[in-house]
Amino acid sequence: MNRSLLNPIKPTAWRPLARTNSLLLAGLVITGCATAAETTAPQGAASQAPTGPQWAPEQVAPKQLPKITTPQQAQVRDRAAARWQTLLAGDLAKAYTFTTPAFKKNTTEAAYVAGLGKVQWHGAEVIYVTCATPDSCVARVRVDLKVALPRTTMNKITTHVDENWLLDEGQWWLSDDTPR
Repeated sequence: MNRSLLNPIKPTAWRPLARTNSLLLAGLVITGCATAAETTAPQGAASQAPTGPQWAPEQVAPKQLPKITTPQQAQVRDRAAARWQTLLAGDLAKAYTFTTPAFKKNTTEAAYVAGLGKVQWHGAEVIYVTCATPDSCVARVRVDLKVALPRTTMNKITTHVDENWLLDEGQWWLSDDTPR
């Protein structure tokens, strides 16, 4: 019996569709994480296209942000801001220099750059820094970005990233367990 009559579509024909569906699912997950509450215009107000974020700041950050009160918080804030400036400038190789020496021993610069993917960063701001110990801090960073996915047009999304920073030999380093 001719098997092509039972299944006229070759199994390999589904591979591009499966890949596209995977990318579409990834895009939906990313945008789902950045979905914000809708805002409505007061009655009688003219309808206009939104021009900025559609949420109030208190929805994405604590009402009272921790203040920078210690030297290590200020150092981590400055170091995290400098790293994000390199990412925004597209200098991924320089961003690699902010990672811990242990991370650099196990990960090449090329692998680090490739791991950052097809993300276009459009803005970043260190919101606050908290330190659990004198040599370990977390910097919360607000990031505006676009993710390049095939056959999609995605608007800019805003999210927050918690970066782990470690003090080693007098320098603050981005920990290798921070999501990239």
